[in-house]
Amino acid sequence: MSERITCKNFDYFITSRCTLNCKLCSNYIPYLPNPFHTPKETAFREMREFFRIWDYADRIEFIGGEPLFHPEFFDILKESLRYENQFGKIRITTNGTIVPSEDTFSLIRNSDKRIEFLLDDYGPLSKNLPQIIEKCTKYDIPYRVDTYHGDSQYANGWIYFGDCATLRGYTEDEWRNVFQRCVVPTEHFVMVNNGKAFFCDYAMAMYQMNGALPEEGGYIDLFDDAIALEEKRERAKKIWQGPFSTCKYCTGFDVKNATRYPAAEQLPKV
Repeated sequence: MSERITCKNFDYFITSRCTLNCKLCSNYIPYLPNPFHTPKETAFREMREFFRIWDYADRIEFIGGEPLFHPEFFDILKESLRYENQFGKIRITTNGTIVPSEDTFSLIRNSDKRIEFLLDDYGPLSKNLPQIIEKCTKYDIPYRVDTYHGDSQYANGWIYFGDCATLRGYTEDEWRNVFQRCVVPTEHFVMVNNGKAFFCDYAMAMYQMNGALPEEGGYIDLFDDAIALEEKRERAKKIWQGPFSTCKYCTGFDVKNATRYPAAEQLPKV
């Protein structure tokens, strides 16, 4: 029997469309040239291929963009429950601008508390946050609120990782240190979007912005049938063994030392 392959976080990026336009968005939503909702059929295939490669994920996290903005969110969430033996929990991260449908709340309520909400509170921007909290309370759905406004922002605010285009000018040692101090390889994130699994969201954003892919090992093409399943599984074992070429463009997700900035500063809508 082959070695069991697991990850802590399957971050499922189902849409690059959002109801907000945050300057320092970690997924670079305002800067993506062609934002889109992942088609339902593509999403189903991404999940199927992901769970052929990874045997288990501690958590599936639906992210974006704003995942609740996806017109087929309910169907995608329901499909994810088919893999209930291959994940621990599901978390839906939302900015508090969209109230989920009654069908979505009912589905979550019947999941035996395996689905929860992470509610990002951006003050007046999160206009529907009270309604979502009210619904979660009504349906006995677990949720957490992270506050990102005022003088006491969660984690002291956001981090600026770079512009996805400019080399940081690191020496070889600096490049390796940026990777070693980064939370991503230690927390074992896998970001999935556009038929590919990436070792971090910065690498995913670089691909979406300019087509740049990390060097061999930093991503897996889920839809490439020319690569045997066992080869994809071997690559999955090494997906966090960097540093990678994309790290040369990034300041690093250093939770202890990174400079923090106020969250959710809005750019003008174009």
